[in-house]
Amino acid sequence: MPFLSTTFDLYHSTNLPVDTNVQEVLNILHDPQKSIGLSPVVYSVTPDPTREKGHFIGTERIPVLGSIYYPTTYTAKWTSVPSGCEWDVKANVGIRVKNRMKVKNENGVLIFTDHFTAQVSFKTY
Repeated sequence: MPFLSTTFDLYHSTNLPVDTNVQEVLNILHDPQKSIGLSPVVYSVTPDPTREKGHFIGTERIPVLGSIYYPTTYTAKWTSVPSGCEWDVKANVGIRVKNRMKVKNENGVLIFTDHFTAQVSFKTY
């Protein structure tokens, strides 16, 4: 059966407050529970007992209408990198997400970046 597939990228960059220490930010990004918790829709994240270290099962509550939420569960692989972390997420209905969260110092200014790439594939009939 043919598939319809689309990919989109979102990139966000934020200057952090002057008194922020790069190690404080890295302590959050290098902790999988804390880094994925930066997403406002994440409801729970637990280590995946069937896979090696760094794999998680996550649940999000996606707002649908007002206070009505749709729960969705996904698997995720977390990787620590020197400047932050990366998440590789596989969700229902052919959704795959790569999220790269990093902190960098540019001329004395700390910058947090979040690069989100989603690929969505649908079966067509």
